[in-house]
Amino acid sequence: MSNRTKHSPKKEHMYSEITSLSKQYRYLCLSRLEKVRSVQLMMLRKIMRKEARFMVVKNRVALKALEDAKF
Repeated sequence: MSNRTKHSPKKEHMYSEITSLSKQYRYLCLSRLEKVRSVQLMMLRKIMRKEARFMVVKNRVALKALEDAKF
């Protein structure tokens, strides 16, 4: 992340996770989570736990990380 001198550690961690995942895997699935209930999210996480990685990140952080990773 650039143009600023200080970012929150949480955002920096999100950024590094996304860039490393984009280098590690050929495919990433992105989804907008608007009006999704927590019960539904927990069910998705439970189903996907064995076969996929489920992360919730900030939109801007995800866009910047994927741009910088040239994904």
